[in-house]
Amino acid sequence: MALLCYNQACGQCFDPETNSNDAYTCHPGVLVFHHALKGWSCCKRTTDFSDFLSIVACQKGRHNSEKPPEPVKPKPVEAMKRPSPDEAMTNLELKISASLKQALDKLKLSSGNEEDKKEEDNDEIKIGTSCKNGGCSKTYQGLEILEEVCVYHSGVPIFHGRMKYWSCCRKKNF
Repeated sequence: MALLCYNQACGQCFDPETNSNDAYTCHPGVLVFHHALKGWSCCKRTTDFSDFLSIVACQKGRHNSEKPPEPVKPKPVEAMKRPSPDEAMTNLELKISASLKQALDKLKLSSGNEEDKKEEDNDEIKIGTSCKNGGCSKTYQGLEILEEVCVYHSGVPIFHGRMKYWSCCRKKNF
């Protein structure tokens, strides 16, 4: 009477009377598919699938007719019940750690420089400042430059693959 072998990756029918110590060949390890490499954890790995299929088993043994125990399945995690949207909301308590308080104090001290704030509030343009409009390469040289026309792109620059262009123009550069 032929029995079914339950060893890993075997599945052959065998006669228990002719079962010997070298009747079954296998890999005791597990399959490994990592990036481009394929193989067994107990043997070498290869990048070619046909080479992977031709890897000779590294262990010999007897066929096994005993069915292995089923792996224990983890119990499904019960999802927490969501409160109804009509339920009153509660405010969470804000907790600020001591290290965050120190960092915020240092930030206040470093940004407390009033001279920097005065410079930002001033509407005066410094000589040598470049134009802020996209595509305009002019620099401010004094009141004379205010009479010149500023030629610029109203859109945004787009870099897609090898193409470079402005969203407001039809001309596209490669």
